[in-house]
Amino acid sequence: NQNAYNDKTAKETVLLGHKRLVDIMHEKDALYAKADFTDADGIRAGELETEFAELGGWEAEGEAETLLSDLGIEHEEFDKLMADIEPKKKVKILLAKALFMTPDILVLDEPTNNLDAKTVNWLEEYLINFENTVIVVSHNRYFLNRVCTHICDLDYGKLNMFSGNYDMWYETNQLLQRQAKEQNKKAEQRAKELQEFIARFSANASKSKQATSRKKELENLEFAEV
Repeated sequence: NQNAYNDKTAKETVLLGHKRLVDIMHEKDALYAKADFTDADGIRAGELETEFAELGGWEAEGEAETLLSDLGIEHEEFDKLMADIEPKKKVKILLAKALFMTPDILVLDEPTNNLDAKTVNWLEEYLINFENTVIVVSHNRYFLNRVCTHICDLDYGKLNMFSGNYDMWYETNQLLQRQAKEQNKKAEQRAKELQEFIARFSANASKSKQATSRKKELENLEFAEV
């Protein structure tokens, strides 16, 4: 939702990528602004400062600004309200928000939409060097080839995972399709042979056991889903 943060500045929006950190900042500011700062307030402020430091709070604004710069947002727009920023740049700022503070699991849905080629290249390099888990849905097979180490193929309610990028998945998938068709071709040929034998000898007393055996084999024939 490009309008979700219209009342925030670009930098504030990126910082909201780590909501707990922002909550601590706001609580600290409120405590230090109190005219009647008590001992209890001092203890609470100390707890907040410790958590703030552990979360990398002192480096957070610098990291947010670096992300914005890397994505092509000019410095003078860092403190500009999102409502006053053009849509194409909003997309980049929201992307920076998603990447901010290196999440353990990053989920991206069509991340290359509305991004220029330079920004897409930057994102590819960022994700290639990203040490945590990235789950990405994209129609952009060139992007998938660059960043993916595994492909999840959801087909007719069944999920299969393949090692490699998009091209490797495609080649493997085509091979599996050919193998399945070949398996079915052999199974169909065997089914035809069994049906002919059953039709020919089912009434023959000396061949009845063989006919029954072939009926069971026919029932147990397996066909691969294509």
